[in-house]
Amino acid sequence: MDTCSDTLKFDTTKLTSDFASQVSFLQYVNAENYDEMKSEYGANIPGYFDGSFTEFQRKRARLQSLIASSQVSTVHQDYYRHALSVEGLKAYSACMLITSQNLLAAWVDEFGKDVVTVKVKTGVLGDEKVSYLVTGGSPNEELSELSAGGSQALSFPYKAIDGLTLTFNGTARKSGGQMGVSLVIPGVRKLERRTIPSTVSGAIYVGAGGFGNTSGNPIAIPGVLVAQPGCRLVPSSIEELGRERFWSGGGEVTQFQFNKPETKNADGEVVRIDLIPSHPDSTNGDEQCKWTIHYQCRQERDVIVDVTPA
Repeated sequence: MDTCSDTLKFDTTKLTSDFASQVSFLQYVNAENYDEMKSEYGANIPGYFDGSFTEFQRKRARLQSLIASSQVSTVHQDYYRHALSVEGLKAYSACMLITSQNLLAAWVDEFGKDVVTVKVKTGVLGDEKVSYLVTGGSPNEELSELSAGGSQALSFPYKAIDGLTLTFNGTARKSGGQMGVSLVIPGVRKLERRTIPSTVSGAIYVGAGGFGNTSGNPIAIPGVLVAQPGCRLVPSSIEELGRERFWSGGGEVTQFQFNKPETKNADGEVVRIDLIPSHPDSTNGDEQCKWTIHYQCRQERDVIVDVTPA
């Protein structure tokens, strides 16, 4: 970034609806601007600004890991340009016109439907002048020599999906000083966050009956449901799949107490559920029955999908 970065204003509609813009915006947030970004845009990206900057970093790192595991190319560091509001672009442009002191500077001034307008400025002083060339695109205007503090607006044919990378090379007429600057306008991408469901299963073993008591001679062996790496469990989805007798005698298990303690990860997601039966009862007080009871639970995995039109 540069000295004018604090003038950048983001389009809240894009932050709410466009996932690629969200990812880019989150990359822009740092320790210095966290509180400001939280206050101004936190409501547009729920879940990331609920706590301290350290917590934010952890959540952002997890998102970046999710993007990497989904085999989606990381959003370009300059993609934030697409998330700026019209007012933000104007404020940034105005700041750059005043503060830029380099031999040559270039930035996006305005996005149009089929063109992008780039402002080129020199920060040389006195009677110095700067001529420059541009590569990577053909502007609709003729290039002009820039006098001290002067600027020129250039419009380039632009397809948002393809993006544009421009290089400006300037030479000072008197001093002979040279400078090149690059401006990257990444192609617009359409990313979607999707939830992929699947299931995990587990089983418990219970039995009872004997010594003239339907709850006598009890057996209660716990089971466990464990989410696969990168997944989370949905405890409310636990359901019994079926029962099978693993001992030929006895009656049926009629009831038992059932505890299902949960283990959560650092993000508060349930990744393990222990299935702990106790105090089983049966229909036969004279002979022990033994049953296997199978359970199933839904698990979910988030993935990032690039659905940018070809």
